[in-house]
Amino acid sequence: MDFARKEKAPDIGEALTALIDKVIVDRRNAEYAAGRGSGLGEVAQKRIGAGYIGTECDRALAYRYHRVEKETREEYVSAGELQRHALVGFWTEESMAEWLRLAGFDLRTNKEDGSQYGYRVARDPTTGQARIAGEIDGCILAGPLAMPYPLLWESKKATAKKFAKFAKEGVAKADPKYHGQIQTNMAYLEVEHTLFTMLNVDSMKIYQEIVRFDPAVAQRLTDRAVRVLESRAPEEMPRIAGDESDWRCKFCDYRARCWDEPSAPEQMAKPAWLTGGGA
Repeated sequence: MDFARKEKAPDIGEALTALIDKVIVDRRNAEYAAGRGSGLGEVAQKRIGAGYIGTECDRALAYRYHRVEKETREEYVSAGELQRHALVGFWTEESMAEWLRLAGFDLRTNKEDGSQYGYRVARDPTTGQARIAGEIDGCILAGPLAMPYPLLWESKKATAKKFAKFAKEGVAKADPKYHGQIQTNMAYLEVEHTLFTMLNVDSMKIYQEIVRFDPAVAQRLTDRAVRVLESRAPEEMPRIAGDESDWRCKFCDYRARCWDEPSAPEQMAKPAWLTGGGA
């Protein structure tokens, strides 16, 4: 055998990644199609989830509710990469739950049947399916520290840059979408505090914050969600900005469609003869 002979190793990087991407995305799609995506369960296909009810832009929320396909942007993240991000979130959540329990906290994450705790509201008058739905990562009933028990628990993970923003600004300012999720959960589950934990996946540091229930924020988000449910098209809802160059529009998944489509026509007052005020 000639060990001195050198052959270039095959470049399998892209091919291997493509194989992995396909299997994990196919599995995710199959699980979704068999569950909520089927439209046959308790939750409607067209719904607003707590995870994005806090989306800052009214129209972006409506695009998602009306199931408008997301656009491919220059800084596109593949479906496989997105799914790996989601899986890492599940792994870190499981680890954080284990650490909290080892530290002496009475953390409940699942019902006896294995399902998550959550809520189903705004049911469709025809099908009875929920059009607003949410689940929590857990609920802490007691523990070794003086905290306002019971608390809901929300687990997130982040890279160092995002983690630093949360540590400096707090949840409400750092990410209105996360904050909206937390406030909506507390509103419907009638718990006034949430323990928010975030694991820095670069340094393994943990950020924690006790978030208090803000009824005004929860009411505003619920009222807006109802308007979205009642909308016939996303363009009926206002944009967050008046100019496409606004930084909040730059990374939107619906930017091109939103700015190519005209805004909803302004509602004019009905003439008197239609309202019964005429002769």
